[in-house]
Amino acid sequence: MKILLLPLMLALTACGLQPSVQLNWQSDVLAHYRASTGAFPVDMKVDINKLLQDPELLDSQIQQLRSLPLEVGKLPIQVQITGKSKNDIEVNMTLASISYDTEPKDEVERLHREQLAKNVGSPQLYTRVNEKGQNRLFYLKPFQKNLVSLLFEFPDEDQQVGDSWTLPVTLTSLNTAFIADNTERINKIWLRSIKDVDGEGRVAEIVYLLSEKVKGEIRYKVDEKGVERFDVESTYFAVGDFLLDQHRWKRYTGRLFSDFGLYQSVSLIAMHPKEGTLK
Repeated sequence: MKILLLPLMLALTACGLQPSVQLNWQSDVLAHYRASTGAFPVDMKVDINKLLQDPELLDSQIQQLRSLPLEVGKLPIQVQITGKSKNDIEVNMTLASISYDTEPKDEVERLHREQLAKNVGSPQLYTRVNEKGQNRLFYLKPFQKNLVSLLFEFPDEDQQVGDSWTLPVTLTSLNTAFIADNTERINKIWLRSIKDVDGEGRVAEIVYLLSEKVKGEIRYKVDEKGVERFDVESTYFAVGDFLLDQHRWKRYTGRLFSDFGLYQSVSLIAMHPKEGTLK
């Protein structure tokens, strides 16, 4: 039997077949991170459709995310993950204390620093997740639910390199008067690679590409004529390195973009181990 199986095993190896891996948090994990949901630090244009079609562009923009000059000690949110059981892992986010190397550049920044200092320790998010990072407290606000899914949630099934999945995330919400008649949606997260790194074990690179485009009309009354049109867009692009043997993020960096016509916002969604400066 061993002789019969040997050619098959060699053939599978030659084809580059990789074993499936589990993406999950363990109940005994205790991890401390610094995180951000603040302004994105550089000018970066992202087109999710182009990234899906152009591997070279995707590589380039992944490297842009990886090379962001982030001083971890100055990210404004402290994250503590505490495992209690398989289906009970606590996630606490609080405002962190920040030490500045320079004086504030203007009065607005000075007041902002003072406000942050007054609120050190105040809760920003609290929830419980299971080992797959799925939220267990369903009364969270939509943005908080999105954040939990984007930072922690993994698929139930084991994954191989190249496998993809979706997340229960909605980036766009409309008031009642905004009636959508044209929508486009991309929701793709996939396991891009697995590498063995000395001292860290297996590291899984996970890429997040989400896009929502919504067009329609603004109608304040049912029989209103000459209605206004609206066109909104939200995108999310992130890359994370997950330590498979330690069941935690090595680093995670994302860009959340929202365009509501006259109003645009670009946010850094990041979570990095507490110690060190990444550049």
